[in-house]
Amino acid sequence: MKWTLGRISCLVTLLVELSWINVGHSMHREGGNRVMKQWERKVRSASSLDELLMLADFPDWKLWKCRLRLQQPETLSSPPSVGSHRSTRYAAESYSLEILKAIDEEWQRTQCMPRETCVDVAKELGTDPSMFFKPPCVSVHRCNGCCNHEGVTCRNTTYEYVNKTVLSVIPLKFVPEPVLIKVANHTECRCMEPAIIRRNAQPHRSSGASTQCLDARL
Repeated sequence: MKWTLGRISCLVTLLVELSWINVGHSMHREGGNRVMKQWERKVRSASSLDELLMLADFPDWKLWKCRLRLQQPETLSSPPSVGSHRSTRYAAESYSLEILKAIDEEWQRTQCMPRETCVDVAKELGTDPSMFFKPPCVSVHRCNGCCNHEGVTCRNTTYEYVNKTVLSVIPLKFVPEPVLIKVANHTECRCMEPAIIRRNAQPHRSSGASTQCLDARL
């Protein structure tokens, strides 16, 4: 009887130890998944190539940054960091300074900033469809570009109105009239959530003695 109870006690102890081992493995896996998700979020929100290479454990990323400033066309051939499972991605000879420089330049060109673009005059003014303008478009700066975080868009934080002169044409009125229009020109941009976007008041329209003056929408 004592022998049987002893066996049962040993089995219970073994089962408890195995359950603790399983719990430990589960916690280790959950911790690893948590770390990986945090790393992925940081990589997705990286705002520059330097930050991305640092997060991805790129070997000697500081050396690359220094070489980029010096504009030396040397190939980065430093060995990958010991113990890193991600640094081997950059061990190939194809990752030269020129390739990384091209990626960095493309990244900078796509940042959220004011960009020169053409806007349709009639749509900006919201005029009657029977009236049209020549030229039909004017050139201004508007905010555009990619944001590094989800749920935000590239929006203007400051703007100014610029004057543009075009010809307005009204059917049955054979002489085109010069029109001075005011169009919003974005000067500063930022990636913002839609909730904090401010709407401007509706534009007003006025006319002068010889030249009409119309305000365009932002």
